[in-house]
Amino acid sequence: MNSLRLLDADSLHVTLAFLGSRAQADVEELADVVKQATVGFGAATLSPRGLAALPPHRPHVLALDLDDEGGRAAAVQSAVSDSLVAAELHEPERRPFRPHVTVARVRRGAKQRSWQLPRLHAEPFVAGEVVLYRSDLRPDGARYVPLARATLAEEGA
Repeated sequence: MNSLRLLDADSLHVTLAFLGSRAQADVEELADVVKQATVGFGAATLSPRGLAALPPHRPHVLALDLDDEGGRAAAVQSAVSDSLVAAELHEPERRPFRPHVTVARVRRGAKQRSWQLPRLHAEPFVAGEVVLYRSDLRPDGARYVPLARATLAEEGA
């Protein structure tokens, strides 16, 4: 698996909306829109279901696919994306939302394009906040710096 570069544990996240390069001046407005979009949403329970190479034909990443119990993560993603689009701060993805966590990236120039992926035995987890990150690109990979957080309501709150 030396054709893969594993991500650090503190880099693991589920992307709801990729915003691309933005001016520092936009951060406060982006954070406000995201916080308003998440009001009233409960935390999502996500269950690991297996590893997948994405995209399937010419993979760039190895991802942990997640089941979204009750569709809460998809509802939050839709609200965040729709609110950012309405504020003219985001171009929506053409692909449907696929909850996953990127766990490794394919190294540049790697010839291997498929892997014998191990079976997975992982527990469900609760995603209780939405975080707006800045991605600092470095030679050894991206580092994610949190800029703003929105807490999702606890179950029954």
